[in-house]
Amino acid sequence: MQRHHPVSRIATLLLLVLLALIWFASLAPRHLAKTDEGRYGEIPREMQVSGDWVTPRLDGLKYFEKPPLQYWATAAAFEVFGVGEWTTRLWTGLTGFLGVLMVATTARRLYGGAAGFYAAAVLASSMLYLLMAHVATLDMGVTFFMSAGLCAALIARHSTSPAGARAWMLGAWAALALAVLSKGLEGIVLPAAVLVIYLVTTRDVTLLRRLEPWRGALVFLAIAAPWFVLVSLRNPGFAHFFFIHEHFERFLTTSHHREGPWWYFLPILAVGLLPWIFILPPALRLALEETHLPNQSAMGRFMPARLLVLWSGFIFVFFSVSSSKLPSYILPIFPALALLLGAYLAQASARVVGRLALACALFAAGLIALGIEGLGLVVPIAEDSQPAYAAFGRALALAGAVWLAGAALAFVFARAERVRAAITLLAAASICAETAGLVGYDTLDRLASAQYVAVALEGLVNPTTPLYSVEMYEQTLPFYLGRTMTLVNQRDELDLGLREEPERGIPTLAAFATRWRAVPGGVAVMPPSTFDKLQSMNLPMRVILKDHRFVVVSNP
Repeated sequence: MQRHHPVSRIATLLLLVLLALIWFASLAPRHLAKTDEGRYGEIPREMQVSGDWVTPRLDGLKYFEKPPLQYWATAAAFEVFGVGEWTTRLWTGLTGFLGVLMVATTARRLYGGAAGFYAAAVLASSMLYLLMAHVATLDMGVTFFMSAGLCAALIARHSTSPAGARAWMLGAWAALALAVLSKGLEGIVLPAAVLVIYLVTTRDVTLLRRLEPWRGALVFLAIAAPWFVLVSLRNPGFAHFFFIHEHFERFLTTSHHREGPWWYFLPILAVGLLPWIFILPPALRLALEETHLPNQSAMGRFMPARLLVLWSGFIFVFFSVSSSKLPSYILPIFPALALLLGAYLAQASARVVGRLALACALFAAGLIALGIEGLGLVVPIAEDSQPAYAAFGRALALAGAVWLAGAALAFVFARAERVRAAITLLAAASICAETAGLVGYDTLDRLASAQYVAVALEGLVNPTTPLYSVEMYEQTLPFYLGRTMTLVNQRDELDLGLREEPERGIPTLAAFATRWRAVPGGVAVMPPSTFDKLQSMNLPMRVILKDHRFVVVSNP
């Protein structure tokens, strides 16, 4: 193993500016995709329009599945920059970018400047982390604040100044409060469980004295509690739905229809941590060998690497045994893994980095082959969708070519013992390749977004036009129309809102037919199967748009 000198400040600044340009520019070139992006764009839009920043609403209906921090941030962005795709994704992009800086700062404090640079490079270029930082979901926000709590606690435990340690620990409490406001109880329950496991396995009682439990609890409650109290006072049914249905039932039952096998997250971790997954085993092995930091007199028995391993392992296992699974659920382990990988790379030999570059080159070659041969080899594709997937395949082939070129050049640098340049180049190539694939995803626009439906309705729909969503709810459509719709025979995640305000929906197709005949001038959006049902009912309908996803009709 060899230690690397830290990258110069000027070079670091230039790389940071370049990363920021690529990072934030790539938030814009895609229309919002179903389902999360439409939902997390529409709720803030309605919040901004209504002026009610306490009770979230989706399609005009009360929506209590998640807390409001990202809604607030996005609504504020709409106020400043206007409503659009870029501003909808700004919060996830910003928290993702800040997460990279946070990991760099923490690794530098714990393991030195080279480790800080490499940890940032690992996190910024890890496929799942980069992709999720450019998609409007809640997972990046909760990942940032949970990891900020972890990093602040690590720095507090590392600090030799009592005042500094106290400030960092209170910052950790504040970050976890914001994590709770980002996505719910996981923002405090998971970190608390990891802390308990760490204390039991290490008997590090000195950590308990540094937790600032009383001051920290006050900080936590001062930040997290007010909204929960206020929304509960205004909406008596909130507490049961949010805490029982959205947390305990989501974890213990399959009521949300997001189940998966126990190994569900293994391939997601393998692909999501590319290109660094190939060195994860030796990095974990090195971490498990840790006993303490070099400054033993100041640090005592504190083992940050063990805490990072427990954090990653517990969260991974927790969601693996959960009855509700989505790929993004394990995102909070990525900053912790980046810290471990950054520390490992700071000691890695040229030979190790060369093998890593070679493995990445082989993966990139496979990606090129997949893009050229067509995605139809691995996913079933309807005939009318084949041109879009063929275009996306070409984008993936281009991304693979960028990755392959970067990995090959990194291999050459590693063979020349220029390890720092090789790691930097491998990270840069990965960022460029993943961004190219992300931008190329817009070729599937008509399969993932309803923006084109809104374009077809321009001039036909105004704020007073009766607008119906029949036996479906396309999350992106209200955002692009800039108004809500009346749901017909459709409940799903809006069931609570419809139970509390049933007058906002139409329960059956028969009731809709009566309304349609009585109130002319309306527009309805539906799947083709529903259109066939309504035709058999002899409803007057003029077709505005029809494809394999939607049929849009007006009431002549």
